[in-house]
Amino acid sequence: MTVWQNKNFVRVWTGQFVSTIGDGMHTVAILWWVKVSTGFDALAAAIALSSAVAAVLLSPVGGVYADRVERRRVMISVDAARAALDDLHSRGQPVRLLWAGAGRLDAATRAGRAVAVGELDQ
Repeated sequence: MTVWQNKNFVRVWTGQFVSTIGDGMHTVAILWWVKVSTGFDALAAAIALSSAVAAVLLSPVGGVYADRVERRRVMISVDAARAALDDLHSRGQPVRLLWAGAGRLDAATRAGRAVAVGELDQ
């Protein structure tokens, strides 16, 4: 049996594919908004860098967390927290802090997704 014949795998893979596309579009939209609203390319670059650094530094912590709790709960709670950050952003909260927070949450999300996909054959 190939992985493409496993319905659970196909569902999760399709969902993650769509989610990854959405995450990329969200990233581009936020960085574009920062560039247009402030006029500073360097600020957009600094925000992108802070998010990447936060994700790299916190991915090991996110992995440990994802290993210790139910994966579904990790993915749902992290996505809800990211939605709350977007809501705060829409209300005018500082973008730099929110973007760094999203990078931290993304580390936990990626770890949870990776572990969840690995458990599909069980």
